[in-house]
Amino acid sequence: MEPVDTTDPELADMVETATAVIHRVVPIAEITDFFDRSFTELATVLARQGLAPAGPAFPATPGADFWEVYVTEPNPDTDPVELRTELCWAVEQ
Repeated sequence: MEPVDTTDPELADMVETATAVIHRVVPIAEITDFFDRSFTELATVLARQGLAPAGPAFPATPGADFWEVYVTEPNPDTDPVELRTELCWAVEQ
């Protein structure tokens, strides 16, 4: 598999799709546990509703079925307590 050059930004038209999102305030020291719990929780909630993820949480092609939205833009002057990131996962209906 050829590596993907992600250094050059490009525009992409995306089809509107339902997404599953979890909102939590998580200290950086607890981020690994948060990810472990969140994916299990999302899968359980989706299954209860008769839904399934549209693809893997971390696909080989970033942006295909999973993406991050930086609600607060990280920079060296930002207090880590104020950082917010949305993890979005496309859902098949």
